[in-house]
Amino acid sequence: KEQRRSHVILATSEYSFQTWLNKEIGPGFFQSFVVGDFPAQEARGFLDECLQQVGKPGVADADWEAVQKGLAGDTRETPPLAAVCEAYIALLDAWYKARAAGKLQDDRPPVLVVDEANALMAWGDQYTVERQTLLKFFVAISKEQRRSHVILATSEYSFQTWLSKEIGPGFFQSFVVGDFPAQEARGFLDECLQQVGKPGVADADWEAVQKVCGGNAGALVRAAGSYNSLGGWKAALSQVSKDVWGTMEDGYVPASNAGYAARDYATAVAAILESPYNAVDKQQLTAVLGQQPLEAMVRANLLALRPYSPWAVDIDVAAFGPRQRFTVVTAPTPLHLYLMEEERSTLLAPLGPETQQVPLTSNTDHCADPSRPPSPTSVAVRAVADEMAAVQRKIEDVEGQIKQLSDEITGVRRVPLTSNTDHCADPSRPPSPTSVAVRAVADEMAAVQRKIEDVEGQIKQLSDEITGVRRVKGEGWHDELAFLQQEKQQLVEEKRQLREKERLLQEEKLLLMKREE
Repeated sequence: KEQRRSHVILATSEYSFQTWLNKEIGPGFFQSFVVGDFPAQEARGFLDECLQQVGKPGVADADWEAVQKGLAGDTRETPPLAAVCEAYIALLDAWYKARAAGKLQDDRPPVLVVDEANALMAWGDQYTVERQTLLKFFVAISKEQRRSHVILATSEYSFQTWLSKEIGPGFFQSFVVGDFPAQEARGFLDECLQQVGKPGVADADWEAVQKVCGGNAGALVRAAGSYNSLGGWKAALSQVSKDVWGTMEDGYVPASNAGYAARDYATAVAAILESPYNAVDKQQLTAVLGQQPLEAMVRANLLALRPYSPWAVDIDVAAFGPRQRFTVVTAPTPLHLYLMEEERSTLLAPLGPETQQVPLTSNTDHCADPSRPPSPTSVAVRAVADEMAAVQRKIEDVEGQIKQLSDEITGVRRVPLTSNTDHCADPSRPPSPTSVAVRAVADEMAAVQRKIEDVEGQIKQLSDEITGVRRVKGEGWHDELAFLQQEKQQLVEEKRQLREKERLLQEEKLLLMKREE
């Protein structure tokens, strides 16, 4: 359009393409032409040509009418989604009927696999009803009716967050396949090279390939293709790196409506690079950045959210916490991680020189001059991480206390009450089980009171820490403080539960004393 040196034709059978292109470059930069279907006479001639190519005679007059009627189906509208669901239900009915009749050799439940399931995220507000219909159908045939497995396969890490908001986290499980271990990755690359007539990668070249691509299947496939076309590994790895770097540039120069700032991405990159696992606890990073910027960067494929998965071995299991409950934030692929390290200075520039090297979960301040005081930002980041770790430890301690107390109360209640009196005039005579139970309950009540006082002390200490954090951080750190306030509220709730346990023990003691009387 500008230089008028060439025509460019973008051919597609997707009618949605023109709407997409209109949004991408504007309606004034292209024209749409739809070819449409053949008229009847041309359609028959085209069909005869197709038949001749496979050695068959042209279609007979008696058959053409039926063929033409069937071909008209190509112009009909897609059947409603509800009709598609009903058709699948009919297939399930037939399958279970065949199993009941003993006609199946393999009677394991059917599996419905939807590849590229992330396409559902693009169903906008105009398709809300259809989207909800499909998702409810998946839940109905799997979790509720237990008639079929449903696998939604995707390479988009933001899909699990989206699905959790759509149907709730209790209706699905996430399993991440992860990248190949080193040996399998090399074998996979050799297969890719053999498919294009090239020998396997040499030992001297594999180290460079692994450094850039890791064990990521997509990166290895692209590297093999680039090697085949460019003829050398240096050029091939440079090409695949440039392709991914083009998608990462939005990280440090985001659009105004991106939902995150360049500083947000720089903070996340710094935390990932400083982590010994190259992965950071999601809650810790959310406390610093906020939930919305983090989710926006995941949607942009700048970061990835990874729950623990027994299928994946590319991230050290220790990164997911002592019980593998944490979701971590990491680079989407090893190639992204490689570029984060290679372009560290560019990506971390928004942080400024004082804070570029500050790790999210470290207690050290990497300043060139040890006598120089840490920057306010580094103090704030470390304070959040330390406080969250302390809160987590306190919560786990309280949970352990409550469990131990519950077990002890259960043990007290199991003491047999076989006597209503305690005649202990004779010191040589052992006390009755009832008196033993009463004394046990009294001891437990004293223990509960001590635990309550301990929790109250923890709550007061946490309140003091929150006040201190507020002084250090000043304005603009409300998300972190709100998170700590929420943790404090959980401790208050634990205290309330301990009070309730104390009340129950008091009632238990009174009941036992009445029985003793």
